[in-house]
Amino acid sequence: MPSLALMASIFLASLAWTQPTAASCECGYLVSRGSTLTPQLFTNSIVTNFADGRTVDIGPDWQRSNYGIDGHPNINPPQLAQWYYPENVYKTSEGLVDGLAIRVKAYGGTGPVSGGELITKRRDILYGSFRATMKTTTVKGVAQGFFFYRDNNNEIDIEILSGDPNAIGGPDNLHFTNKPGITAAPVAGFDPAADFHDYRIDWIPGKSEMWVDSTLRSSHTTGVPTIAGEIVINCWSNGDPTWSQGPPTRDALLRVRKTALYFNHTNAAENAAFVSKCAKATGADRVCNII
Repeated sequence: MPSLALMASIFLASLAWTQPTAASCECGYLVSRGSTLTPQLFTNSIVTNFADGRTVDIGPDWQRSNYGIDGHPNINPPQLAQWYYPENVYKTSEGLVDGLAIRVKAYGGTGPVSGGELITKRRDILYGSFRATMKTTTVKGVAQGFFFYRDNNNEIDIEILSGDPNAIGGPDNLHFTNKPGITAAPVAGFDPAADFHDYRIDWIPGKSEMWVDSTLRSSHTTGVPTIAGEIVINCWSNGDPTWSQGPPTRDALLRVRKTALYFNHTNAAENAAFVSKCAKATGADRVCNII
């Protein structure tokens, strides 16, 4: 991954370069972090508007999960098995209004709970600013997550639960955490199921930040991942009364209108190509400013 100092030096050197280039953002994406925090420069972007009719299915940069998680019927509290089925990630009947639905199907009482998960094809993401515009479900008994993931010890989470209020909160609480730690969940101050809201994770060395509708809501400096991974959006239930609750008795839909990911990665060849391309860039938009 090219360092911020290296990218900055290339950008300054390119000011004297006179050969024009047709592309834009060759020197990356400068992400604003409010009026009091230092902007961060990232090399790559994946922007997907699922509500745009030109976006075919889920776009070229995402994929549907297809795997199961074992249940634990004999522990306290018991947990049901679950499976992420590809069919549970689909364009909604509302089409251009709502974009994608990620579904947990109504549970029939036997077998695994049927949920849905969207995951980036890239699994080499190391630091970035990740955004998703989402509307949660009104159906009780599911967990809805937007997060960076490498393994259970390297995870940065925004999670919203749709169950009845309990000791960990209710459907208007926002769970922000670096897993495996669990932190207090602040009240959103709005109904996440009433409309779409912008959820954002900023991950830089030594810190993770969670934003909602352009407002910084949580900051963490412990348990911050240092290894590359992927971005995930999912909707699931295993019947655990202390977390997801449920499973739901009717279909529960997490709706995702768009995502925007600005990030660095660990692909050495692509990073070398970025450095070379940036060194030749001369346009005013060779660094793109992202709010």
